[in-house]
Amino acid sequence: CSDREGVLPFVEASGMLIAASTEEAATKSIRTVRVDDVVPGPITFVKLDVEGHEPAALAGMSGMLDTDRPFMLTEVNEYWLRKAGSSALEYMKALQHHRYVLRRAEDGRLIEPDAMAERMGELDSLNIVALPAEKDHASTTIWY
Repeated sequence: CSDREGVLPFVEASGMLIAASTEEAATKSIRTVRVDDVVPGPITFVKLDVEGHEPAALAGMSGMLDTDRPFMLTEVNEYWLRKAGSSALEYMKALQHHRYVLRRAEDGRLIEPDAMAERMGELDSLNIVALPAEKDHASTTIWY
């Protein structure tokens, strides 16, 4: 999934396919689609973990995020986000742009992107539950 339909170059790294940056030679080409174009709604839950390509995938599902307001579980991996030309801060702010509240998946604590990004090192990652703001009730326990 991406922000447009087309073909993107990918490289294989550590057994994963990663969207290639400009300095890397692609080893595979993969057809991409926008979630908004291929997945009928309503959608209630999204798991998004695409090794740095999350901002592009998020852009391709903006209609679904704004209409269906699904709960999301996503990884924020600073290393792969930087390799893809983004950052943890940019990705978390993009989620907030869609009116999502960010909480740590492990314990439900609220995440403030600026403060979290300051503490994240280049190799750090974080699992986030993104909740539509209108569905985020501090008394609601969804953490297992």
